[in-house]
Amino acid sequence: MYVSDRPVELTDQQFEIMKKLEGVSFSYSSRVAYAGQIAVPVKVVKQVGKTESTYGTAMDMDAGYLVGTPEAITAAFRIFGITTGLDVSTTVKTIRL
Repeated sequence: MYVSDRPVELTDQQFEIMKKLEGVSFSYSSRVAYAGQIAVPVKVVKQVGKTESTYGTAMDMDAGYLVGTPEAITAAFRIFGITTGLDVSTTVKTIRL
């Protein structure tokens, strides 16, 4: 299931750690390998010119999709305090017209 057109912005450090977490992988495709997985678009940025007194500027580095179960992706985002404003439902409802 593809989640949103709006990418979640991650720093390069956050991205490297998230790729190592159990149940989370990175792909350049929004296709998921297994039922029950989601693909969340991400934009990876690298801080350049950062010093102790400045934040530096962000430079786009990569983009793609974090793929995993909603629970694994949610846990990964919670580690870094990332909130997306996205709601994901994994149930399918039948509506009669």
